[in-house]
Amino acid sequence: MRTLDLRARGLILPGMRYAVLLAFLAAPAFAACPAPEDTSREMLNLIARANDTDNRNEGRRLSNAMWEVWLRAPDEGAQAARDAGLQRREAYDFAGALKEFDRLAAYCPLYAEGFNQRAFIRFLQEDYEKALVDLDVAIKLSPYHVAAQAG
Repeated sequence: MRTLDLRARGLILPGMRYAVLLAFLAAPAFAACPAPEDTSREMLNLIARANDTDNRNEGRRLSNAMWEVWLRAPDEGAQAARDAGLQRREAYDFAGALKEFDRLAAYCPLYAEGFNQRAFIRFLQEDYEKALVDLDVAIKLSPYHVAAQAG
């Protein structure tokens, strides 16, 4: 059922249907990931404030606030996978980070940051084609994700 919802939203490209199904089947035995909260109003406010400031420190503070919004995971399972992926990335274990972000994307397919982080790992691995696909998904899920847009 979730796969059909994703296809209807344009988030699954032709041919990806089976990969998504396999990813769901390989995902950890968690309860279903809840849909992320709608942060569009909060993000629009932060973006407007960032556009209105000339102060570099305030701009940096607002950018950090945006990251706090994007990194908010829908539940503990998603947060654990995200944190594990970020830790592996910081240790330059890009293959391990990719596995964690694959797990996160499979478990929480409506959480944009999972796709954004996976895109970054793919970029670091010079897999630009797959990185762009993940960025497209992240932007469709979170149109105000400025970091994904910049990717």
